[in-house]
Amino acid sequence: MHDSENRTIWAGIVANPAAGRGRGLEKVKKLESALVTRGIDVEIALTQDARYQIIKQAVSLGYDRKLIVTIGGDGTVNAVLNESPQIPFCNMASGTENLFARAYRTPTDPELLADWIINAQTKLMDVGEYYEPGADPATKKRFALMLGFGFDAAVVNRHHTQRLAHTGSARPTSRLAYVGPLAYEAWNYKFPPVRLTWTDENGNSHENIGSTTILFNMNCYAIGLKFVPEASAFDGYLDNVSFARTGSIQAGIYMATVAAGLHPRLGSVAMSKMREVKVEALDAPVPVQMDGDPAGWIHPGKPWIVNCIPQACPVLVQPE
Repeated sequence: MHDSENRTIWAGIVANPAAGRGRGLEKVKKLESALVTRGIDVEIALTQDARYQIIKQAVSLGYDRKLIVTIGGDGTVNAVLNESPQIPFCNMASGTENLFARAYRTPTDPELLADWIINAQTKLMDVGEYYEPGADPATKKRFALMLGFGFDAAVVNRHHTQRLAHTGSARPTSRLAYVGPLAYEAWNYKFPPVRLTWTDENGNSHENIGSTTILFNMNCYAIGLKFVPEASAFDGYLDNVSFARTGSIQAGIYMATVAAGLHPRLGSVAMSKMREVKVEALDAPVPVQMDGDPAGWIHPGKPWIVNCIPQACPVLVQPE
């Protein structure tokens, strides 16, 4: 750790060096130089263990301002989110989609980002959390963007499996790499049903069953699709979209209507706001994706609880 006696700002850079087809490390060096030039003390973490230590130790540092900058994709953001940081962070895009960075309009140029950081404000963001009742509390997971059950998760899982093929470690990827998994799952996925049950603030019980259902904390999705334009990470709610019908042709129709912004008009599409919801696989295991990465499977007879934790995580945002 650096001596903080003569400086008032500390920044921890947490990076995935392989992100952005290996450009992550180059961005680390450029951002470090930009921050140091502006009188900011910097510490870098390039591994999981180093990331954990830098976040844990940052709390006790005696600087006037402390912050974390993640360099990588949305998976890197999610990893930091699940370390439950007590100091604000932002994300410098260096992955495939970078939905989190895009939502907060974080600059991608290191010099511009350094100035943005100095002027940024801190705001407390809601996060989603899910767990299996009765399981070890340590297995609880948090998400910043979304939690998806069904077809979209199947595509994410297959894409991830292909990234790990041959080497066992995730290779660099791109949007084009999703074409094959999308085509495969459109032909082969069986669309087993998922049931959501929840109680609204007036005490009324609700239920819907869909072949694919996604819970959004933010209005973010791949290739710019807007499933719930009004979704916000600052309103204390999760926004759900459930698609009832099954089949690859219907999945294509749903995607087209989402792209056109017409899906809320369909009777087979349910949209709801909720603070806490029980999610159940009814007939067969259902794949799950969290913030665009695989999150396992939900099995019949083993429901999950998903809830919104208001104002749970400090983030850096643009000045008002």
